[in-house]
Amino acid sequence: MRLRALAAASLLPLLLAACAGESGPSPDEQKRAELCAGFARLTPGSVEVAQAQAVLADPASTTDEKSAAMKVTLDQVSTSEKRTEPYDCDDPDDAAQFEWYSSDSE
Repeated sequence: MRLRALAAASLLPLLLAACAGESGPSPDEQKRAELCAGFARLTPGSVEVAQAQAVLADPASTTDEKSAAMKVTLDQVSTSEKRTEPYDCDDPDDAAQFEWYSSDSE
C-alpha cells in the first residue's frame, strides 16, 4: 500500500507538468497570431493596392470596377488619401483586408 502511495506521489508532479503544458494556444490561435503579426508588418496601403491590382488584372472586371480600382491605387500613392496607420487584424475597419490577406496566405 505504501509503495502505491509513493508511486502515485512521484507521478503527480509529472502529470501536473504534462497538463500544464497543454494549456497553450491552440494551433488555430497560433496561426492567427502569426497572420496578425505579418499583417501588422505590411506597409500601410499595400493590401489595398494589391486588391486593386487583382481587379485591374481580372478580364471579367467591369469598367466601373477597374475605374474604382485605379482610384484606390492613385489614392495610395498620393499624399492626401494615403493610408498611414498600420494594419490591425482586430480592427473592424481592417476586417476585409485581413480576410483577403489571410486567405491569400493559406
